[in-house]
Amino acid sequence: MKCSCGNEMRLVFYAPRERDYTFFWGCSNYPNCRMTKEYIPMSPKLDIAIQDTMDAIKILEEGGAEEKVSIINEIKVQMVDILNHFIDCTWGAHYMTLFNKMIIPYLDDPKVLQFVLNGPIIDDSKGNVFRGKSGTKMYKELYFYLMRVEAERIRDFLFIEFNRT
Repeated sequence: MKCSCGNEMRLVFYAPRERDYTFFWGCSNYPNCRMTKEYIPMSPKLDIAIQDTMDAIKILEEGGAEEKVSIINEIKVQMVDILNHFIDCTWGAHYMTLFNKMIIPYLDDPKVLQFVLNGPIIDDSKGNVFRGKSGTKMYKELYFYLMRVEAERIRDFLFIEFNRT
């Protein structure tokens, strides 16, 4: 999608409060261009993290170019739910599918990851939790999974926040 200034629009994660967040389209030329547009979810809405995982994967594998772009955007918008479900899921086939098909290729915003890691999904009472420089919580095994994400921005965030190799 193009901005009125001619640059690409990108999805922007905005979390004004601790457990409240939204996405919107923002110009990639920010701060020179401050154009924004509302993000409108797919219709009908897919619950990619739990019920409609395989439907989303089928679109990624077999859909047309426009469908693929729409589902990738929806995956990014639902990444908080996808990550929360991945962390909490006990069904190996499902959480590995989420990880390999959605998290590895499409988790690309450190703010989204930090939002999840600061939330209640990382439970100190379960043990094996360590904290980052800003107080962000992490499980050891989760750290090593997340270091496999394709986006260098995510790996850089993890390395800097948790000062690990």
